[in-house]
Amino acid sequence: MTEIIICPVCKSELKRFTISHVKSQKHQKALKVSGISPENDPSLKYLKKVKETKTAKALGEFKNRLDRLEELVEILKINQEEIMKNVNTRSAITLEKPIRKKMIYKKEDILYAINRCVQNNTNESKWVMVDDIFKILNLNNEDERKEVNKTIIKLFNKNIIDLAEGGNPVHPIVYQNKIFGMIAIQ
Repeated sequence: MTEIIICPVCKSELKRFTISHVKSQKHQKALKVSGISPENDPSLKYLKKVKETKTAKALGEFKNRLDRLEELVEILKINQEEIMKNVNTRSAITLEKPIRKKMIYKKEDILYAINRCVQNNTNESKWVMVDDIFKILNLNNEDERKEVNKTIIKLFNKNIIDLAEGGNPVHPIVYQNKIFGMIAIQ
């Protein structure tokens, strides 16, 4: 059950005492009739109580929210420290021993790459560029290209493939003081 407030000036029964009641025509007339100035209105003490109650409530809620925020910041700091520890230990491990898997390219891989290049050229010529072979084999570093070059030279010595000069290669095959840039299956 709500408490009913009786206005000391106009004797109105109110559930809540608000500024709109103080500014109402009925209240203002009652002030004039009783000869009370608006600054000395006795009903203003009810407004102050309402304001104080609202302010206290708002401050309490603000304090609770601030406390919760401080707790969250502490939790974030702890989590950040854990993350940084993990990052530092992992980076130390990766800096100590970089693990690289060495790719081994077989004769079949190179012959497959040559055939793919010939098909990409729509079978116009059996000669393909060495750089195209490297692209199909997805060779990314110099060590892998050297290994493939050795295998290509072995295939050339066994007369499985032919090498030809030209093609302006970025990564040519150098064998017996000659620079080869084109390759074909015999």
